[in-house]
Amino acid sequence: MYCSETLALIKDTDKEDREKALKASWEAEEPGRAEKAQISRRKFAIRKKQKAGEELTEEELEVLNEKRERVRKKDQEEVVAAKGGGKGAKAPPAKGKGAPPAKGAPAPEEEGEGAKVVFPEAKDHFNDDITQFLEHFSSSRQITLEANSKAAARKRDDEEKAKILDQFEAEKGSEVEKFNQIGQERE
Repeated sequence: MYCSETLALIKDTDKEDREKALKASWEAEEPGRAEKAQISRRKFAIRKKQKAGEELTEEELEVLNEKRERVRKKDQEEVVAAKGGGKGAKAPPAKGKGAPPAKGAPAPEEEGEGAKVVFPEAKDHFNDDITQFLEHFSSSRQITLEANSKAAARKRDDEEKAKILDQFEAEKGSEVEKFNQIGQERE
């Protein structure tokens, strides 16, 4: 390379800077995230060591036996709102959570013993297959067959039962002979 001016080579740190900013934003949104990640990685390494058959130290056993603190996002949002922190407005709900239900979907209700699930109705749909399924789903779906008379509902007598059993034993015997013959041919 030929150059009449001064040439300087510098490392472009733009990508690294963006990644650091992204990680910092994660930590700002969820305080303690980096610490939890570090603990999780450490537990993974210890479990891997344990599976390899290596002996664990007392400190490592303590780390494995620690209970994981679970904080629901809903609870965390309430704490932030109570403190008056945050960005002023509530963050949009995560995909699939807190969003209004689709037309005809079951209405979300609080969990509990008295919670009733509301199912979609057939009249809300245009698709014939869905309509047919929902009509079936809303029906009692109980099949009852009633005998027309006493003669229709009868029990087999002992002679008929013995005949059926003899027929079954004969078929079973012929199948056993057939399989034995196949086994002998293979040897």
